[in-house]
Amino acid sequence: MPFSFVEIEERKTQVIYLIFLFLVIFYFFSAWLIAIAIKVFLFLFLKVPFSSIFYLPPKILLGIIFIALFSAVVHWIFSVSNVNTRVIDVLGAVFPDKEDLYHKKFINIVEEVKVASGGLDISAIVMPISAMNAFSLANFKNQGIIGVTEGLLARLNRAELEAVIAHEVAHIVSKDTLIKTVAVSIFGLYGALLAGVRGSLENVRSPYGRSRGLVFLLFMYAVLALVNFLGKLISCFVSRECEYRADAVAVKLVRDPLSLARALYKISQRWRGGGLGYDTLESIFIVNPAYSSLDEKEGFIANLFSTHPPISKRISILLDMAHSSFAELKKPSSFKSSRQIKQTRAILKSPVRWFANKDGLWQGPFLASELINLSWLNSHTFLRREGSDRICFFHQDPYLLNLLNQRKKETSPLCPVCFSPLTTTHYEGVSVYLCNSCEGVLVREERLPRILIREEVGFSEEVIRKAKIIENLSNKPFSSKVKIQSVLTCPLCNQKMIRNFYTLAILIEVDRCYSCKVIWFDKDELEILQYLVEKERGSII
Repeated sequence: MPFSFVEIEERKTQVIYLIFLFLVIFYFFSAWLIAIAIKVFLFLFLKVPFSSIFYLPPKILLGIIFIALFSAVVHWIFSVSNVNTRVIDVLGAVFPDKEDLYHKKFINIVEEVKVASGGLDISAIVMPISAMNAFSLANFKNQGIIGVTEGLLARLNRAELEAVIAHEVAHIVSKDTLIKTVAVSIFGLYGALLAGVRGSLENVRSPYGRSRGLVFLLFMYAVLALVNFLGKLISCFVSRECEYRADAVAVKLVRDPLSLARALYKISQRWRGGGLGYDTLESIFIVNPAYSSLDEKEGFIANLFSTHPPISKRISILLDMAHSSFAELKKPSSFKSSRQIKQTRAILKSPVRWFANKDGLWQGPFLASELINLSWLNSHTFLRREGSDRICFFHQDPYLLNLLNQRKKETSPLCPVCFSPLTTTHYEGVSVYLCNSCEGVLVREERLPRILIREEVGFSEEVIRKAKIIENLSNKPFSSKVKIQSVLTCPLCNQKMIRNFYTLAILIEVDRCYSCKVIWFDKDELEILQYLVEKERGSII
């Protein structure tokens, strides 16, 4: 397998020339078939001699060659221009949220990899779906992109995520990603046309002109299916071999083959994105989004038609490098234990309070949001946490100091229920507003799916009891006519919030602001929603 820079460049150039040559050949045969079809028409209706049907004069052949070259160049320029942006749009990926702890971890790892790789131009993006997968893109400007799904961020620990990102960096460095991105962009267009023609064939209903229209659609379908097939062959030509090499390079970068093996094992055991229409993009992913039995086989046919090598073999090679066994993969390696999660939620439910010293007398206890609003508080005010004898100055408490700095940047919104100041905190890595008084939570709608994807345990008995009551109600016949109420005022825009069910499948009443796209959850409602979603997904038995 090629590893030197010169060999990699030669291989990349050869494959790119091959792709362009394929375009020229395809357009040549397309134009030739059109010319033959015209001569067949002339034979049927104008009595042209049959012997001349397949003969084309040299001038017409030269014209066909010119048309083929021109069409191939136009197609090539259109396909490679802004290729990264167009593929990202197809995937529905977005840039990471810098306020999200999971996204921040991802960004930090990518930044570390950029430094380790000599300053590559690599950006990070996230696909907001619960599937587990990762991919990379690149263009001729040496701009690389590494993308992961929300499901991957939620279920891999830092070491496993580093190994996956190192795998994608190996693709970018070796130029495999550039070849895959170009192939995906060029042949993905035909994949979309093929899907459109297939849909038209299914919807042919009118008797008038059906025969002629059907013949034309069948002809187009056959041509496009052939192009799509050949496009997949080119993708397969650069896929199977480079996946093994990228695994090996990733191990060299992170020196942790076991973490990469664990990551591949976790991905293989969950939904990888199959059914979302990524058939023509499968070669850019670390694992084929759609399950294919051919992927798990070896031999000439599998090597020719499968974009990815068997996951079991990839894992076996990595385990050999780590001198480990498959039993190690089934051991829990989550970055949060059940006990830690319960403690984190306990902190949210039972917020810390402080006593503050004013003129020699201890005042309080105060919540953090109440404390920083005291008019007589300054950086040299003595503080003492409730239940502790340790005394410190205000400026020596990093949590309060950070909270005060945030308050200086923006006025804190008030809780729509009890009118206490809302504080900014992180709930399962997502930045939310929390009321320390009534324990309600305000979440932006686009961030809520991340919370629901990030599966954690440790639900209290009270949450489970309430969730089962709602679950029983959801299973009963229910009218779709829901009475919409307007009760609370949005803390962010002061517009009236609409109170209705989260969905008709999960009968949890929530308050929505359709103006600034936020949802207010009363005490325990967010955890109840998590419990019901995770149970429906099969994560809770």
